[in-house]
Amino acid sequence: MNCRLDGEAYDFTAGLAYQYSRRLGLEFAAMYAKSNPVRGKNPLSNTEATALDLVLDAPSNQTAFGVDANDQDILLDMHQWEITMGISLRFD
Repeated sequence: MNCRLDGEAYDFTAGLAYQYSRRLGLEFAAMYAKSNPVRGKNPLSNTEATALDLVLDAPSNQTAFGVDANDQDILLDMHQWEITMGISLRFD
């Protein structure tokens, strides 16, 4: 089991592995990341740039992004669950 502190974000992980036979193994793991709200300006709120502009980073749009007085104030908040299962096969 693992508990990590990154700034204010916590995540909890646990896992186990079981060797069923010499050739076959089973693995299970789970992770939970607590909610970590982030507040700030939305630099894309008042631009006419498209998703393609974001990907290509066209030189003509270099001034289209960035924080200015007209940007929206936003709050982003999320938490995550993850469960994984695996099978391992050994070939001799």
